[in-house]
Amino acid sequence: MSVSKREPLADMVAMRKKPSSLCEWAVKTRSMPIVDVTEQPSLIASALLAALPQHTASTPAPRIAIVCMTKRPTALSTWLSYHRLVCGIDRFYLRVEDTPELAVLLGSAPWDACVEAEYSSGVRDYFLQVDRQNQHINSVLPRARAAGFAYLLHIDDDELLYCAGNMSGLHAALSNVPASTSNLHVHNLEALLPHAECVNPFTEVVAFRHDTADFCAYANGKSFGRLSDATLRAAGPHNFGSAPSRTHQLPPAAAVILHFESANATVWRAKYLDLASQHAGSDAVRQQAPSAFYSDSMRALSAVVGAQAAGDAGALRSAEEDASALYARWKLARMPLPPPPADGTPRFLAKEGVTLINVLAQPRIAPPWPPPMPHILAPAAELARAKAEGAPVLQRLEELLRDANLVEWAAHANALHAAADRVSYLDNVLLSGAKSAGFSVGARLRLRGAVLHACRERDRGELTQP
Repeated sequence: MSVSKREPLADMVAMRKKPSSLCEWAVKTRSMPIVDVTEQPSLIASALLAALPQHTASTPAPRIAIVCMTKRPTALSTWLSYHRLVCGIDRFYLRVEDTPELAVLLGSAPWDACVEAEYSSGVRDYFLQVDRQNQHINSVLPRARAAGFAYLLHIDDDELLYCAGNMSGLHAALSNVPASTSNLHVHNLEALLPHAECVNPFTEVVAFRHDTADFCAYANGKSFGRLSDATLRAAGPHNFGSAPSRTHQLPPAAAVILHFESANATVWRAKYLDLASQHAGSDAVRQQAPSAFYSDSMRALSAVVGAQAAGDAGALRSAEEDASALYARWKLARMPLPPPPADGTPRFLAKEGVTLINVLAQPRIAPPWPPPMPHILAPAAELARAKAEGAPVLQRLEELLRDANLVEWAAHANALHAAADRVSYLDNVLLSGAKSAGFSVGARLRLRGAVLHACRERDRGELTQP
């Protein structure tokens, strides 16, 4: 089965076949033996704990950069913090679409020193989006190469690089790949959500599907590109191409990608409303959709759009209920699960088809950066200025803070992601509410700074619980 063609989705479902994956293709073209997880999907999870050689200190660890196209991300600050502190990534090449407010986060320390961001617009179109990704990756390749990076990893803002054997194991695995191979492929696992409205899935999710037959989205992983190959180029979301094209499958114990697709119902709804408006009834999209979940989601949200346009309240209520049930059926964990190991190692549950991982419990390999600069932690007096611009709305936002117990939670957050989680919460819940309620950009930023300042003072024991 070719990786570039798919059988009709309806036929796959009827025959209970899995969508074509790079794993199948790599078996035929591999440069060394790999595990065919299409035939034995549980081997992805069981192989996470395989012993790996460790990278030796006699040679420097290879430098890795990440390239990503992002649009209204759910928890970008946590995503950045994790890859910087746990994975040692020190350069991020981002194309930011339709999210100009991210300039505040990316322009402040420490991200101003390690993120290269370009800002643009972009319609969420199933076909054109891949073209823009390829263009962005190809534009980054010469810059990353000139900056001295050895590998470029392409992932999305809802994906994390996870190394069960720690980064030393990944570095050793990369160093053992034949120099003639430039597409270094890794498998992926898919997040199961604890509830439909995760504020920060990276900190809340612990369960991951490992059976590719059950995946909602793609099952053919992502890849590192070897930058020493001057012919390296983007070849879609999952691979790099070169001349000649060769792929090496990295073992799951070295690295997998954790995919948090549609990580809350709000994100899912926005994404598939966009796609439904672009591609409603399109046979081409139906044929190339990576899973029944994509097709079902577009169909469900198309029904919502149709009911809204018709002004039929009963039909709209029914369509919304059907959409919510669809999301829960596909995305939520259905059974009580035991907790994952506290040290970040994976726990494999074969019967449930689930692997448990406490992602943020992994050890750091990069030192923490200095505290955020003063212009982010604005004086608490700025709160008064924000109140002056929207007192009734601000009162509601303060109620939301108390309801979420944010200050108390922030005081006890894990040191690895405490600051990142605060910013993520503010950006994705608090500030989005302020924006929809009519706060000016300046007022929102001052409010953000004031709350961060309050969290910092609470951490020091200098602020009482509201």
